Amino acid sequence: MQVTQSTKLANVCYEIRGPVLEEAMRLEAAGHRILKLNTGNPAAFGFECPPEILEDILRNVSTAHGYGDAKGLLAARRAVVMHNQTLGIETDVEHVFIGNGVSELIVMAMQALLDDGDEVLVPAPDYPLWTAAVSLAGGTAVHYRCDEQSDWMPDLADVERKVTDRTKAIAVINPNSATHTPTAKVAPDLLTLTFNGMSKAYRVAGYRVGWMSISGPRAHADSYIEGLTVLANMRLCANMPGQHGVVAALSGRQTINDLVLPGGRLKEQMDVAYETLTQIPGVTCVRPKGALYLFPRLDPAVFKIKDDRQMVLDLLRREKIMVVQGTGFNWPEPDHFRVVTLPTAGDLRDAVERIGNFLEGYSQP
Repeated sequence: MQVTQSTKLANVCYEIRGPVLEEAMRLEAAGHRILKLNTGNPAAFGFECPPEILEDILRNVSTAHGYGDAKGLLAARRAVVMHNQTLGIETDVEHVFIGNGVSELIVMAMQALLDDGDEVLVPAPDYPLWTAAVSLAGGTAVHYRCDEQSDWMPDLADVERKVTDRTKAIAVINPNSATHTPTAKVAPDLLTLTFNGMSKAYRVAGYRVGWMSISGPRAHADSYIEGLTVLANMRLCANMPGQHGVVAALSGRQTINDLVLPGGRLKEQMDVAYETLTQIPGVTCVRPKGALYLFPRLDPAVFKIKDDRQMVLDLLRREKIMVVQGTGFNWPEPDHFRVVTLPTAGDLRDAVERIGNFLEGYSQP
């Protein structure tokens, strides 16, 4: 009997690491050097772990080899609670879960929530893990449109049109990486899950540490929270060594905040990428308010693109630069792509020049 993949994977894709990456790896194996602008991985571009975080992990690593509390180290959860208070989020340690990155916690949150056919409103463009996690849990991801002309803010009319009696949750993520205003702060009367982690803001993506906080009225959600606890218990515990870095991360100035201010490396790189990309004829872009990503638009009147995955494959093969097509983020038209802005300003200038050379006259039959 042929062994086939589960039908639950029918609507699951993760194009950030999909067929285009496979082609990039094939090219690398053939001796080519590929500039990977697909994943926000700070370590690959010279960003080091803050020494305070590393010191706390190393001091505790010799005793961190046993299972811990399924919800996470008490000190780490307490640090999350106190950090949340500075953001206007009120919760307690029993309603904070530490996970192996935010990605694990998103999957847990959907598995505990959804029955077959339930719906979750997810933004388009999205962080594709949300759509995948909803599908794996048996639900249906219903994409509401974000408005590019309004700094990619949600189109509230579109959200309202797409709410049905099967809607169980709304995922709120601004694809422009805007300054984070927690939904829990502006809607304290709603049950809200807030996710954050150490990968990007603290530049330790490989340590795989994230947290999920449950706030708002919870009396009607005891069964759901019990389900989250069951799932946390099933995986026994999150990565123990990495959890010892949470207190240091949330207690000082270890975030990327200084790097995104004038004079900071991330701001310089973002400005260079934005200014050079928007100088390419036919390319426009909303100036990001975040630090790591751009989502440029290719004018359909200038570029005749019907298949944006093919476009990024062609770019990869010709210029040895890897980006991600916009439809990989569940954007409905093949007229965008995403670029990571973590390389140095000089490398970004060179990369954008090569992208511009590729786009000049590019069209698909």
